Amino acid sequence: MKKSCFIECYSGAAGDMLIAGFLGALNDKDYFINELSKLSIKNEFEIEIKPTVKKGIASTNFNVIIKEHDHCHSHEHKHHHHRGLNEITEIINNSDISTEAKELAIKIFINLGEAEAKVHGTTLDKVHFHEVGAIDSIVDIVGFAILFTKLKIEEVTVSNINVGSGLIKCEHGFIPVPAPATLELIKLFKMPVSSIVNIKGETLTPTGAAILGTIATAFNNIPNYDEIQTISYGAGTKDFEEISNTLRVTVGVEKKNT
Repeated sequence: MKKSCFIECYSGAAGDMLIAGFLGALNDKDYFINELSKLSIKNEFEIEIKPTVKKGIASTNFNVIIKEHDHCHSHEHKHHHHRGLNEITEIINNSDISTEAKELAIKIFINLGEAEAKVHGTTLDKVHFHEVGAIDSIVDIVGFAILFTKLKIEEVTVSNINVGSGLIKCEHGFIPVPAPATLELIKLFKMPVSSIVNIKGETLTPTGAAILGTIATAFNNIPNYDEIQTISYGAGTKDFEEISNTLRVTVGVEKKNT
């Protein structure tokens, strides 16, 4: 018997949605909050976990709230503190979270960093993550790694991913959807994308793509479960007309192929 999960990305995927979905699967909020508090940056953020309903689907909403420190306002660069990969790796390694969670978080960051470096014409050690280096991305990736490794899942199947469409505004002006770093990750991990429902806007973020690419063992339809243990929905922050902005995480056991 092997424990496996199926992640359905009919409305895309982002770090917060993946955490919310796996929070529902683990169902141990206290463990999660306690582990996250082992990060040295714990005083820079608060987290909020609450139930929500998206288009009739009961789901979990996960939100990182960045604490504003008054003394930071005089240094504008502090407002969007860009952290490099070395600093992020240090923050992760210096914490007391499990070795498995550390390794997974760093692996996700390296995959994300390589995609960002390629897009910006720089190298992995020089890449200064934009949205990524911000605290919420560290919390999203480390938080995800904490939940995922605790669940001890052996196989991960990811569905076709809805990436959205159109243009989005970022600090460099308008860019196409999927964002350049997201598309690099789609290419790297050979992710199947689909727009059965055409959503305007970005639905697959670089963080979401990096997490999925790093953990996926297959891109396919639902596995043949002997028993489904948990079904949970992680909510995004957007509201689309045509579809619920959620992703679904199904965890169960499969028979081993003999």
